[in-house]
Amino acid sequence: MNSTYETLISVQRLRDSTGPAGRTSMQEIGSDRGRILFSSPLRRLQSKAQVFSLEHNAAVRSRLTHSMEVAHIGRYIVQKVAVHAANNNQSELEKECVEIESLIETACLLHDIGNPPFGHLGESAIQGWFKKNAPALYGTSTSAAAGSESKILNVNSAHYKDFAKFDGNPQGLRICLRLQGLPGKCGFNLTLSQIASLIKYPMTSADNFTYKKIGVFTSEAEVLKTVWKKLGLDWGERHPLVYLMEAADDIAYCLSDIEDGIEKNIISESKVIKDLEKIFPSNSYPEYSKIVTDSSASAVTKPFVYVRTQMINRLVDYSAIKFVWRISENKTNDTKPLLGGTDEACRAIDAIKEYCRKTLYRSPEAEDVEIAGYNIVYGLLDKFSVLLELSHAEFAKLVADREGSSLCCRMFSKLPDGLVAHYSESVRSDPDAEWFHRVQLIVDYIGGMTDDYALKFYRLVHGIEVKVI
Repeated sequence: MNSTYETLISVQRLRDSTGPAGRTSMQEIGSDRGRILFSSPLRRLQSKAQVFSLEHNAAVRSRLTHSMEVAHIGRYIVQKVAVHAANNNQSELEKECVEIESLIETACLLHDIGNPPFGHLGESAIQGWFKKNAPALYGTSTSAAAGSESKILNVNSAHYKDFAKFDGNPQGLRICLRLQGLPGKCGFNLTLSQIASLIKYPMTSADNFTYKKIGVFTSEAEVLKTVWKKLGLDWGERHPLVYLMEAADDIAYCLSDIEDGIEKNIISESKVIKDLEKIFPSNSYPEYSKIVTDSSASAVTKPFVYVRTQMINRLVDYSAIKFVWRISENKTNDTKPLLGGTDEACRAIDAIKEYCRKTLYRSPEAEDVEIAGYNIVYGLLDKFSVLLELSHAEFAKLVADREGSSLCCRMFSKLPDGLVAHYSESVRSDPDAEWFHRVQLIVDYIGGMTDDYALKFYRLVHGIEVKVI
């Protein structure tokens, strides 16, 4: 990667903006933020779970309130980066932090925008359903054409692997680059650096990089590779700003999840403090042990609020120092997170994450609804599978004239016209992969549902509750 600071920020877009001419780079970055804040995918996060799905207690975080907290921490990290850059005589980086702060805030608001209903269990449901059902449905679809023989689905193809490895990260990028807007208009049409700051895993299903997940579907891969080329990045290399967004998310979610667990009475605050005292012995975690010890003497806030606040302060400062060091030493191609390592801060956040896994994520309050959520998403895919049994020609009649069997027509009518338009554009540009574009159309719809809407739709299509939605 080019080591100059200019590579951090590019306000170039994939297509020319229709906004006023002559805008400053800060105004262009601010325009990105406005596009996100006024968008329906962001608003839908208010009804998607952070940890506890279908939660009626408004004090417990949703994906939207979580994203807002991540955005605040992201801004805080960049503010600290500016301080440490100034202290290290890195005036260029300090100056750029004004623009970076807004870029990271928007990246943090977007980081969960592709999550399907019921979060990771929704992702698992899509993966599991596709691997189990896709081969048979593909065979039925390909043999449905007159005089055709059933074809065997290539499970080694990138299109297949996209769904077998389905994840909210590439789905979020798909929303940003394609779905939010008219076909062929580049989605939100964000600035290049804004796009790059979202991509935790610059890898497709066809790549063999060491990332644990894919970061882009085959449908958007060439567009993202174009962004990487314009930014002077080698494909597979992370953009430096994504580390800031990633650190903000890591800091926010585990500490906030504990607070939600206290709010839901899954665990008492006093028990949390006692547990943290054991987790952070003074000989191994001197800084974090002191935070927990001092929390009981706080006369201003509750003990865990004190712990959360002080830990955020320490982890933010550590992340900022690590980022400035990487920039100054030209270590931006290090794939480790800023909070990945053996320093006390890194070990502390890993310990908090493990505590959440054992105490909260395995609690009946979380697991029982997740089991239901898995089956809801799986069941919705089952009901839409009648559309995947059709031949290309039969489905084309549905798209053009709403012509087909009664059930197929009614299930197709539930798919939004905007998503159907994107499907049609994809088929025109890549007709050989039509069946996969059809799967993607259905997954786009189900993936965009909120938790409560997915439940209502499931009850409708399974005849549990007949109510127009």
